[in-house]
Amino acid sequence: MKPEASPILSFFRDESGATSVEYAILASLIAAVCVAAIFGLGETTKGLFTSFSASYPDGKP
Repeated sequence: MKPEASPILSFFRDESGATSVEYAILASLIAAVCVAAIFGLGETTKGLFTSFSASYPDGKP
């Protein structure tokens, strides 16, 4: 008969929550890439809208 493992050891050996942690890390990395892309393209997009609005000062195309 084998002695049962201590609750602390069984807690560290349990891998059932590893998948949710991996998904959380993946989601945070995707969010970081989205934020970086928005900040990186923000000035370019702002410049495009500014030049477009300057070419139509009365608001009509």
